[in-house]
Amino acid sequence: MILPSLPRPAALLACGVFLWSSASMAQLRISEFQADNLDDLEDEDGQTSDWIEIHNTGTEEVSLKDWFLTDNADNLSKWAFPDDLKLAPDAYLVVFASEKNKHTKQSIFQRSPIKMTHTNFRLALEGEFLALVRPDGETIEHGFAPAYPTQVGNTSYGLNAEGEEVYYTEVTPGEANLGGASTIGPIIEEVTNLTGMPNLDETLEVAIAA
Repeated sequence: MILPSLPRPAALLACGVFLWSSASMAQLRISEFQADNLDDLEDEDGQTSDWIEIHNTGTEEVSLKDWFLTDNADNLSKWAFPDDLKLAPDAYLVVFASEKNKHTKQSIFQRSPIKMTHTNFRLALEGEFLALVRPDGETIEHGFAPAYPTQVGNTSYGLNAEGEEVYYTEVTPGEANLGGASTIGPIIEEVTNLTGMPNLDETLEVAIAA
């Protein structure tokens, strides 16, 4: 499927190839991510890094060797998965989007879907391009384009059972998503006037505009 409205790298524009698998067609999906992890999930350094969850919706195991994650439509191969990560059918995998760009190999006894694997980029609160790319470096398996919407603290974003993009106030890294809402808010993005603490002994009503 060709999606001409998406930003495309110059190299791909030259050859006219830019493929996109919809969420309903993709075997692997970015099922959930969190761009402002305040205290929901810690990495191995005890830090609350951003994270991205991948779900294998298919019936066969998939090796993530040579697959990519990217937050840049002009660089689809920005970060490559380590060679030793595999995803069983209906399984979830969580990697940290911390900009640390490191990976600790897992032993055969470590079954947690939360991996000590870190991308070379972070997720933007104001929204940005995010995609999972096949080993050919050109085909986007699934992603959020041209950008996912504004994110807020301790709230994740991803797909519900119907494949719709929603917010999650109950985050579930490494597990099936629960609930979800298409909108949250209100989100206050800019404050133009700060009046200070009101005197509650004299003021019975306080009006706030944002």
